[in-house]
Formats: sequence, structure tokens, C-alpha cells
Amino acid sequence: MTVASKQSFNKALDELGEITGHSTLSDNVQLRAQKISLDTQFKAAEAASSALAASGSLANHIAVLRGHPRGEVSVASRHAEISLLSFLYLRFHDEDRAPAMRLAPEERTAAAGFFRTRDDRWVYLHPGFPHNTEGLLNLLGTEDIRDAVTREISQRTAAELEDAIGQAGLCGAMVRSAREWDDSEPGRQLAERPVVEITRVGDSPAEPFPKDLARPLHGIKVLDLTRILAGPTCARTLAAHGANVLRVGAAHLPTIPLFAADTGLGKRACNLDLRNSIDARTLQQLVSQADVFSQGYRSGAMERLGFGLDQAIAARPGIVYVSINCYGHEGSWRTRPGWEQLAQTVT
Repeated sequence: MTVASKQSFNKALDELGEITGHSTLSDNVQLRAQKISLDTQFKAAEAASSALAASGSLANHIAVLRGHPRGEVSVASRHAEISLLSFLYLRFHDEDRAPAMRLAPEERTAAAGFFRTRDDRWVYLHPGFPHNTEGLLNLLGTEDIRDAVTREISQRTAAELEDAIGQAGLCGAMVRSAREWDDSEPGRQLAERPVVEITRVGDSPAEPFPKDLARPLHGIKVLDLTRILAGPTCARTLAAHGANVLRVGAAHLPTIPLFAADTGLGKRACNLDLRNSIDARTLQQLVSQADVFSQGYRSGAMERLGFGLDQAIAARPGIVYVSINCYGHEGSWRTRPGWEQLAQTVT
């Protein structure tokens, strides 16, 4: 039986403390180390536990700043590990809808997964949403049949296909070893940046926390313009600690209902089409009153719509602007769309 490592947990927590500038992040934090359900070379249980412990510790710190006594943070490693797949544990009262909610994009197309290329390497295709699937099939010039997709990919080199996918704004990449990624141009560029970068972008008058504390982040207003898992989970975490979170989607953009249900806990939601001037003005009003603006669209998308970093700061001095991008915010790959599976593939 493999049990979560307290040493790995503490190391990860110390790294998170360094990133956030809180060297005391591990104070009053307890890990209940339990049996690991899936033992891999990646310390997933410890990583999940440390991330949850860090958010709890910081929430604890904020509560103290707001006049409450310091509490203790306790994380059970098995619960933390399971939380990485929390969408699989949802239960719906309407069972007739459950199968549709659980349909994954990979079940809808043959253009998904790993394929061997002409130079005996491998590429990974991520169909994402239906329009991405259509784009991949058009790029390959084939029908949505596994044998046809496999045959077409086997006639191209991995690097050639990866470049074509990137230029078309689609989701796919060549499998690399860790050394190959480190030696690549985007790998070297990302290696120069921290995993999470916190940059002070401007000053504004100090604002006190709202009174009548119910939760550590009570009264903090968050706009969540993200989709699928990473960004929405960040905003869900803020909501779990009491923030007032509004998820802003768009009816014309696809999503995955199961993920939306899982990451929507504790949030309110609305749809705005930012190509529409009326809806854009509505979001501008919301930004002017918000404390946090979180977005996960491809580099440059928010700027084109009028809600980039500089534009948000102008509307709301002092706002915390959060942005996540698969391949970072600098370099030649910054405009490439990507998912967590692709980040694993290229590295």
C-alpha cells in the first residue's frame, strides 16, 4: 500500500508559499496521509493536497486580517486526490439527463488521442469542441473514421503535423521527452518564467474589507470568464471561501455541461456576447465594480474585445487580473490553444 508522502506535500507547500510570498503557508496545516488510489511517477495526491492546503491557509490568513482567531487547516490526501476528478462523482436528480451530461468530446470523434506518424513518432490530437473536431478533420482531409485518420497521420511527420495544427489554431501536439521540451524554444522561454507569476501592475487607493465577515472572502466580487476546468476551478475555490462569483459565459461558445455543473458550485452565471455593444457595456459596468477579473481565453482575445489587462485597469484601478494560458503569455506559442493533456504531451 502506497501512502501519500508528507515530505512531498511539505515540499510542494513550501514552493507554493514561495510563489505567493507567504513563507508561513505551512503553519497550522495538517495532512492526513492516506492510501493513494492511483500510484504514478507524478505526485498527484500530494500536489492536490498542497494546493487545497495552500488555499485554506491563505483564507485563514485573510480571516485573521479581518479580526477572527487563527484556525487550523486539515487536508485528507484521498479526498484531495478524488477532487481532481470531482465531476465524475456528481449525482443528478434527473437521471434522464445524466448520460448527456457525461458525454466527453473524445467519444464523439475518431480524431482524438495518440497517433503514430511517418517518422515513427507520436502526436496527440485533442478535439476539444465540435468546431475543433471539424477543423482537425478538414486539416487531415479525411472522414471521421479511425482507420482513415490513422492512415492520413501516418503519412506525415510529427513536426510537420504539429506546425500545421498550430497555424490552423487547432489543438494537437507532438509527444516530446522532458529533455526535448527543455531544449525547445518554447520550453526555454517558459523555463525563464515562474509557474505562477504575480506582477504589480498599478496602484489604487487602499480599500478595506467589507464588514460583517461571514467567510474569509465575504464581500469580494469576482468575474469568472473561463471555461472547462482550470480557470473555473480557481473561481470555484474563491466562491468556496465566500467570494461573490459571477461566471460570465456566451451562448454562442460551446462548453461541456458536466464540467460547467461541477465548477459552477457557489457561483451565479450569465451569458454575454461581447461582440454586442450592449452586452459589452454591461460587462464594463460589472468590471468597474469587481475586485477580481479571471479569464482563460487565448492570448489577445480579451484585448480585441476591449477587456485586456490595461483596459480592465482603466475601468477599475486596483483590480486583480488573472489570466491562464497553456503555453504561457510570451513567445511564439502564446497564441496556440491548448489543454492540460497537451501540456503533458509536449513536456
